[in-house]
Amino acid sequence: MLKATISHILPVIEANMAARLAGVTFKTGVRHAQSNSGGNRVVWMPITDSFEPGRQQAGVRRVTRVRVVKVQVLLWGVPTKPDGTIYKRGEAIDLEAGGRDSLGQTETMLNALLCALEDSCKAVQYELEDGAWEDQEGDGVTEYGLGYFLTFSVRVPVVYEELVATPVTDHTTGYLEGSTTITPPP
Repeated sequence: MLKATISHILPVIEANMAARLAGVTFKTGVRHAQSNSGGNRVVWMPITDSFEPGRQQAGVRRVTRVRVVKVQVLLWGVPTKPDGTIYKRGEAIDLEAGGRDSLGQTETMLNALLCALEDSCKAVQYELEDGAWEDQEGDGVTEYGLGYFLTFSVRVPVVYEELVATPVTDHTTGYLEGSTTITPPP
C-alpha cells in the first residue's frame, strides 16, 4: 500500500536534505520555531488541510479523496564554518575561507530543501506556495541567526480500506453473540 502521509513524507525529505547538508537538526511543531537557541535547524509546521476529489492511481486500491496538506517550514541558519561547525558569538566570520554568515547558511539550507522536495516528492504532487525572511533578534545577519519561512503543500491520497465485518459466534452453542469483529483486508 502507498505510504503517503505527511508523517511518512517529512522523514524522507529530511534524509534527502541531510545527505546534501550536514549539521542540520529537524523538529516538528511551532514551539521549536519560537526558540532562539540551537544551531542550524529545520522546523516543520503542518498548518492546514483541504480536500479534493480522489483520482484513481495504478496499484492503489481506491483513492476516495486527496488531502492537500499545507506545511510551513522554518529554516534557521546561523553563521557556519566551512567544516559545518558553528561560529561562536563575536567570532569573526571568514567568508574568504568558505564560512557562511546567517544569510548564506539559510540560503544554503533553502537550496538543499528545494532539491530534497524535488527528489522526495515524486510519488505525490507538491507545490511551493510562498516564502518570507524573518529576523527574530539582533541584526540577524551576523550573530543571532536568520530565519526563512517557506510554505508548500503536498497532495496526499486518502486510500479507502474496506473493513470486513465477521459475526462472532459462540462456538459452544453455535448462536451469534450479537457483536462483530471488524478487520481491515490483508
